[in-house]
Formats: sequence, structure tokens, C-alpha cells
Amino acid sequence: MEEILHGTGVVPGIGIGAAKMPSGDLADYLKQYKAETPPGEANRLSAAIQAASAELMRLKAAGLAAGQQNQADIMDAHYTMVNDPALGANISEKIEQGIPAPQAVLAAAEEYAALFDTMPDPYLRERAADIRDVGRQLVRQLVVSGTGHTANRRRAICYLSGCGKAMRSSPMCHPNNGYWRRQALALSYH
Repeated sequence: MEEILHGTGVVPGIGIGAAKMPSGDLADYLKQYKAETPPGEANRLSAAIQAASAELMRLKAAGLAAGQQNQADIMDAHYTMVNDPALGANISEKIEQGIPAPQAVLAAAEEYAALFDTMPDPYLRERAADIRDVGRQLVRQLVVSGTGHTANRRRAICYLSGCGKAMRSSPMCHPNNGYWRRQALALSYH
């Protein structure tokens, strides 16, 4: 099966390895998620933030080591969003109200993204997609802890180049972590 995606290239090259292929629709995974009590969900959220933060810092370091400052800057921005105190407080408030952590994350991220969608500055409006992306990153971490799934692993080949602008995917395609980002332009998996 082959899927062609269009995006803005950040790094050239080809990555081959096991990939997490989360669809934009996480509904199937969310149905299988086993929510705990609010304190248990808060603990899962904390672990998801720590795991996402560690992965983003690892990707930033890899980008810097490869001389890819743009990649490192993107990972740094996502790290900042994952650890944003206001976003975290919004998510925590929803969890305290009994909303499972993944739905709380998605709702809070969407609230913040909706604010950015209305900003007059085009650059800031584009950050709405990044906020939604960060929400999905956290949800993927939560889904792994709440269902035991690793999210549809398949072997994947990501062709990275610098053309197009239409792709709205999620984190970076990397042989070690399997995530894909806007620079993943064509993905062939089986």
C-alpha cells in the first residue's frame, strides 16, 4: 500500500524502518483506552508529557548533530508547547472533571488551536496546526499506556525532499521512532 503526502521539506534523504502509522483519526484507539480515576489519569498525563518531552529533545539533538537547525527548532517549539503550563492546567482541569486524559488533551489542544486560528498574523495562524500536532503526540503516548497498543506498527519507507505544501501530518518520520512530519512527502508501507 502506498500513500503520497505533500509537504514542505526540512531535511533531505530517505528513512527506512518500523513506523507508527497513527491515522489522523485516533477513534479506534480511544475506544480501547481504559481510563482510570482522575488521579490515575493525571499520572498518565504526567508520564506522557515526560515521554514526549524526552523524545522531542532526542530529536532536537539528532537534528543539531546532523546540522539540521530547522528540525531542531521545530522540536524545540514542540517541546515548549508540550510543557506549556497553561495548556497543562487546562488538561488537568478537564481530567479532574472526569474526562479521560486523551479526550482532555484533544479538547484543550483544540481550544488553544482555535484561538490561533483567529489570529490576524498568518505565521501565528499556522501555529494552530502545531498545537493540534502536540495534542496528538500526547494522545499517542497516552494510548500506548492506556491500551497497551503501540499504534499500528508497519515497515515504512519515507522519502524526504523539499517540494509541496499540503501535508498536515504529525511528528517526524525517523527510522528509530517511526514518527512522520511535514517533510515526509511519500510514504510506502506494508
